[in-house]
Amino acid sequence: MVLRLFFVGLFVVGSAYFLVKENISTPRILVLQSYGSDYSWTRDVDLGIKRILEKENTIGVRWHYMDTKNHPEEHYIKKIAIVSKRVIDQFKPTVIIAVDDDAQEYVAKYYNNDPKIKIVFSGVNGTREQYGFDKANNVTGILERIPIEGLVDTLQLLADSTKDIKIIHIGDSSETVRFDDIADYI
Repeated sequence: MVLRLFFVGLFVVGSAYFLVKENISTPRILVLQSYGSDYSWTRDVDLGIKRILEKENTIGVRWHYMDTKNHPEEHYIKKIAIVSKRVIDQFKPTVIIAVDDDAQEYVAKYYNNDPKIKIVFSGVNGTREQYGFDKANNVTGILERIPIEGLVDTLQLLADSTKDIKIIHIGDSSETVRFDDIADYI
């Protein structure tokens, strides 16, 4: 009877050890979306991430939506930034996929050079320098840029001309448009 209890106890302790070890060593990805899940662009980005990760059952993935497009108020942004940082600190992701500028501005940049977290940014209209990513050793990503040179080349080709073409950028007063205006496209 004692021997039987010993082996049952050994089995329980061994199982718990392996479950904890597996859980700790499992890579975790946090997808930090600037906007809400109801926004079509956000849904498309999520779909792309899910398509890549659906074959990987050894990665823990969690989505967090800041919803700053629907709530651009300063008090909301301060609150959601705190909540988002708390999610990161509790979930302890090995990778943060931070989508769009608000995720960088209010959350991701605070994890620059964190040795336990890699940051992958996407859909960023601002500059790497703006978020300190140019000096961070744990950050990579994709800047969103309008292909101005290609547009000029196409217009010159269509006009059968090599003369300089001037382009006027008309937009609203949103942060995205301001970032497009200041971004270095060349």
